[in-house]
Amino acid sequence: MNTDKFKNQIKSILSLADSVLGDNKITQTLNDKKDEAQDKVEGFWDSLNDMITDIIQKRAHSPRTQTLKVKLLDHFQTEFPQYESSLASGFDIRACMEEPMTIKSGERGLVPTGLSFALPEGYELQVRPRSGLALKKGISVPNSPGTIDADYRGELKIILINHGTEDFEIAPGDRVAQVVMAPVVQAEFDIVTELDETPRGEDGFGSTGV
Repeated sequence: MNTDKFKNQIKSILSLADSVLGDNKITQTLNDKKDEAQDKVEGFWDSLNDMITDIIQKRAHSPRTQTLKVKLLDHFQTEFPQYESSLASGFDIRACMEEPMTIKSGERGLVPTGLSFALPEGYELQVRPRSGLALKKGISVPNSPGTIDADYRGELKIILINHGTEDFEIAPGDRVAQVVMAPVVQAEFDIVTELDETPRGEDGFGSTGV
C-alpha cells in the first residue's frame, strides 16, 4: 500500500479544484475544507501504518508453527514430546521401552521412542543431542543432526553414543534427544564444465587457521 502516492493523488485533485474555481468567493472555504480533509487523510494513514507495524512486530516475535502428524505406536507408554520453553527450537523426546538400557563408555545404543511421524512436504526432522547430557555425561548423537525424511513412516529411534568415561543408564521415559522440525529444499543439478572463481578457491581443511 503506497501512502505517499495516495496523498499525492489527493493533492492533485484538490489543486485541480483550485484552478477551476479560480478567485471564486468559495475558494477560501474550499481551501479550509481541503486542509481539514488532508489532515484527516494523513491522520488515517498514520494510524493505519502504526497498526500494520504493530501486527508485523507481533508476528515477528511469535514462533512459526506447522502441523506435524504423530502416531502413537502400540508400545508407546511415556510422556508426549513437548517444547520446554515458549521459544524453544526443538522438542524433547523420551525413551520408550519396558526396561532400562545401558550404553557403555565408548559404545553406541539405539533408543526407541514409540512414535512415528508424517511431515508435510518440504520439511525434515533433525535429531540433535541434549546439551545437558552432552556436557555432564558425554552423551551425543553420532550422526548429528540425524535426518528424518518427510516420506519415512517407521518408528523414530535415536542413535546415542557415550563419549563419557562411565557407563550411561537410560530409564524408560528419560529425555534422550531434542528434535527440530526444519524446512528443506532439494537441489536441481546443473552439470557445468567450469565453476566460478573465488578468492578461496580449493583451500580447505584448516586453510583459514586453527
